[in-house]
Amino acid sequence: MTPTLATPPSKNQKTGGYIYNARIAAILGRRGLLRHEFVRPEDIDTWILRRAESQRGADHPAPVILDSLYINCADRLAAVRVPTAEAGQRWILLAHLLPSQETNGPGERGCEATILPLFDAAITPSRHMRELLNSRGLPAEALAVCPPGTELPPKPAAPDPAQPLQVLTIASWIPRKNLEAVLDALEQCRELAWHWNIVGLADHNTEYVRQLLLRIANSPVGGRVTCHGVLDAPALQRLWSRTALFALATRFESYGMVFAEALSYGIPVVAPRTGAVPEIVDSGATGILYDLDCPALLAQAMRELLSDQRFRARLARAARAAACKLPTWEQTAAAFAAFCGAC
Repeated sequence: MTPTLATPPSKNQKTGGYIYNARIAAILGRRGLLRHEFVRPEDIDTWILRRAESQRGADHPAPVILDSLYINCADRLAAVRVPTAEAGQRWILLAHLLPSQETNGPGERGCEATILPLFDAAITPSRHMRELLNSRGLPAEALAVCPPGTELPPKPAAPDPAQPLQVLTIASWIPRKNLEAVLDALEQCRELAWHWNIVGLADHNTEYVRQLLLRIANSPVGGRVTCHGVLDAPALQRLWSRTALFALATRFESYGMVFAEALSYGIPVVAPRTGAVPEIVDSGATGILYDLDCPALLAQAMRELLSDQRFRARLARAARAAACKLPTWEQTAAAFAAFCGAC
């Protein structure tokens, strides 16, 4: 029987979790090792029950793999866990992100306390997430780390020295990504020649986006900021090829595919020392990591890299070399399939 990965449908398929799911599903789907279905959160309980019934009596029922976005459906999942377990169905959590890491309120923590014990195993994108789930009660032997794959693009030409240094941030416009901190840091480097490009989905109906746009418009460096929105792959690659520095002041990342992508282009990274970021970025070698509770260190790191071409070039060479050692999508898919097959 073939394992099935369930993910909620979404209009924004450019986030790290959806990209991960799509790449794994494409590779393993071609080999008949994984099915991928989009299931609305309000239908997840009936979908799981149908899957369990279709395999009742099978010698080796295939597990279902549930995206961690379904954690918010704790009541629905809890209601069907007993009958599906009786049918021999095993549940694997694909733990891209826990709700409490986005909004740490009592509701999120309550959902996690209800649902995490229902899973037989979990796949995480980083050692950090594996340790977190282990601390929440999932046994270490039931946890697998399958980090996202990284593709190595052709080495881009050096940025045009006659142009301002291009700083790039790729992130959804949500509070966790902390875009305003990068703006604060760049304002403190206003005497240097730079231009900031922001790529990512911005929901203009949210108060956070409206306030951030107003903040940029009123900033003394607002004319040096370009908000690109969501770009297609060719446009994004062109932007990467002109970039000298990648900066993201995120408050938490369970992995951070965009940091690995920056390394693959040979671009130094400035980011907080939080979550799984230190698993990707080697501070002082491929970028600069700073303490999240010391925002002055972000401006200091930006200034150091923007003003020191030799330092920036050394980190760029090391970044490209480090990216060569990261797993490919084929390797990640193989590890993913091996773990699901063993569950």
